[in-house]
Amino acid sequence: MTQAILIQAHELEGLIEQAVTKAIATHTGVAMPQDRTAQAHNSDLLTAKEACKFLHISRPTLIALHKKGAITFYPIANRHLFSKSELETYVKTKPTA
Repeated sequence: MTQAILIQAHELEGLIEQAVTKAIATHTGVAMPQDRTAQAHNSDLLTAKEACKFLHISRPTLIALHKKGAITFYPIANRHLFSKSELETYVKTKPTA
């Protein structure tokens, strides 16, 4: 008997990314940073537009924060996705002006 399993596209992308990361590590002997990737897939992922709305900032400001290393994004399926939990941490720990 065949069973069908339904998963969302971002979940499938995460599973594929984990498999590729594991294969690269196996064949090259170089471990890829899986902790951040796994954490991003387990949390709510936001698009850049959603991240801007969540942080109450413009897109250029979001890009500037990323370039400074203040926030990270995860390139998944030609999109830049942001971990909501990481953005919440940034809001709690960001320096005040």
